[in-house]
Amino acid sequence: MYSDVYYHRTTRAVDLQMREIFEDTMAELLPEDPRRRLDQYLEITEWFLLQKVLEWAAPGRRGVTPKQRELGRRWRDILDRRVKWKMAYDYVATMNEAHQVMDFWKPDTLKEAIRQQLPPRLRKTAFEVDMATQDPRPLNPLAEGGKTVNVFNPATGEVSPRALREFFKDVPAKVAHYRVFAPDHRHDPELAQATELALHAGRPEAYETNL
Repeated sequence: MYSDVYYHRTTRAVDLQMREIFEDTMAELLPEDPRRRLDQYLEITEWFLLQKVLEWAAPGRRGVTPKQRELGRRWRDILDRRVKWKMAYDYVATMNEAHQVMDFWKPDTLKEAIRQQLPPRLRKTAFEVDMATQDPRPLNPLAEGGKTVNVFNPATGEVSPRALREFFKDVPAKVAHYRVFAPDHRHDPELAQATELALHAGRPEAYETNL
């Protein structure tokens, strides 16, 4: 659910695309300090934002500045699902692997490490790093003590209790999802290899890339 729904690659790619224009969009919608104009700030709902950016994108709309028209165009791309970023690399690490994977807690730190691992001719290539922390385990089984749940066996028709912690022993308590996005797929192999080297620097065994 986390990887395929909440943190789906397209969702994360759209988040990156939106992040590029959101600050400028808010500056156009409310150029003043929100703390001094709370009345106007409260009016800027999601629906208000979408309505305004669509007005900016409308051809021939009067009173729209060139900057607003450009922002409207880029919002139109998002709303029409013209996603700018394509996934070049995908890796999920459990917290149990934290001692084997270099500690990259910020995307910018990993991004710089990847850039240093790229061939010199590609070090100016545009790419973005996305990091998402997942907490897939619904509860901490260790805190449940000896709590049990009844399990039905359809083969025998019997119901027997089983320790709750058995059901979650193979579910990681927390995982980190690393993705690298680029404008196209031309340099996927190089980006994947550079990311592997950056993430697993000094690690004896190699992990296969999941493209």
